[in-house]
Amino acid sequence: MQLLFFHATYCPPCKGMETVARQYAEETGISLYTFRVDDVYGGSEMARSHKVKRLPCLILADETGAERTRTEAVHTLETLRIAFNDFMRGGNHNE
Repeated sequence: MQLLFFHATYCPPCKGMETVARQYAEETGISLYTFRVDDVYGGSEMARSHKVKRLPCLILADETGAERTRTEAVHTLETLRIAFNDFMRGGNHNE
């Protein structure tokens, strides 16, 4: 599994979410990859390929890079666990 974190430099919620994403990655042992997307609609091939429409966006992907679940919201570490742990336990949760 891998975490793909899409953020923008102009987005204050993204700054806080980056810390939470790093904590979650460290806690779970999942690799975290960050992508700056200052122009969601045209500036990032990676954002386009994952159909990122809102920031911050955190995608849980499998080893091939295929999306398994995502969140496009600001979370605390606790709420991020809730958002992703259903999938991690074998469920299929998309937010």
